[in-house]
Amino acid sequence: MDHVDIESRRLRFYQENYEIIAQYQILPGQRRKTIGQQGGCRYCSGNRPRCTFKSRAHTLPELIGNHSLLSRDECDSCNRY
Repeated sequence: MDHVDIESRRLRFYQENYEIIAQYQILPGQRRKTIGQQGGCRYCSGNRPRCTFKSRAHTLPELIGNHSLLSRDECDSCNRY
């Protein structure tokens, strides 16, 4: 199987199994935008007061260039993990 076939299968998998619910453009120097509902963690389902939400949680990793899209619904423990 060549590279094009593999990429086609991957794309088809995501199209068939996932729905886009939001799109955000990430630009260099862009002001920070925060998404999600604070108070409950989307990963561990923990709530306050057991979970804290003080750390800056990036919706997408900084490694891929995201310095502006942050998440309110990731607790500090999951963010460190």
